[in-house]
Amino acid sequence: MNLFSKYKYSQKSYSQCGEDIIINFLLRRLGLDSSSIFYIDIGAHHPYYLSNTAFFYEKGARGILIEPDPVLFKLLKKSRKNDICLNLAISQEIENNINLYIMSTPTLNTTSYEEAKKYEREGYKIKDIIQVPCNSLNKILEKFAQKHPNLISIDAEGIDEIIINNFDFKKWRPDILCIETLEFTTKRKPCKHHDLIKNICDKGYQVYADTFINTIFYKGI
Repeated sequence: MNLFSKYKYSQKSYSQCGEDIIINFLLRRLGLDSSSIFYIDIGAHHPYYLSNTAFFYEKGARGILIEPDPVLFKLLKKSRKNDICLNLAISQEIENNINLYIMSTPTLNTTSYEEAKKYEREGYKIKDIIQVPCNSLNKILEKFAQKHPNLISIDAEGIDEIIINNFDFKKWRPDILCIETLEFTTKRKPCKHHDLIKNICDKGYQVYADTFINTIFYKGI
C-alpha cells in the first residue's frame, strides 16, 4: 500500500471542535450538497480560524459573513472574496449605530455591556469601545438572500438568544443551526445555556449533536 494513501481518508476541519465535519455529515443526511449551500455566519471573526463556514467555502458554497469589528472584517473581506461580507452588528432594533466592546481577546468582542463587564470579572480587559453600524438579521436577509439559508452559524457573545427571538423563522427557516450554547468562564465550571437550547427546540428543531461549546440543530429529516 502506498505510504501516503491513508491521507485520502483524512477530513479537514476549521471549526473549534469539528462542528464543520458534523454539519457536513448532516447535510448529506438531509440530501443537501455541501458545495452549493447558502450559509449565514454571524460573528464570523476570521476567514479560517475557528470558522464554521470556511470548510464549505472551500467546497464552493457561498454565503453572508457578518462581523462588527472593522479590523477583523478587513481580513474577512480580503480572504473570502466570493462571500458577501458585512461590517455590522446584529441588533433587535434597526438603529444607526451600536456600541462594540473590543476585548483584550478578540473572540470575546461583544455588543452587550453586561457581557463585556462579565469578561472583565474573568480577567479580560475592555480595550476600546467603538460605534458600529447595525441591522436586524431579517432585514439583512431581505436585502441579500435569494433563498432560505441552509446553515446559520451564530457566535454573538451574549446576544445569541436576542437574535433567535427576533428572527423570522417562518420566512427564513434554516435547515441547520450551529450556536454557541456554553457560558464562557475560566474561574468555575461553565454552564450550558439550557434555556436557549429549549427555545430553539420549541421552534421545531431537534438537537443533532453537541460539542459542549456548540450545539447543532436541524429542522428534521
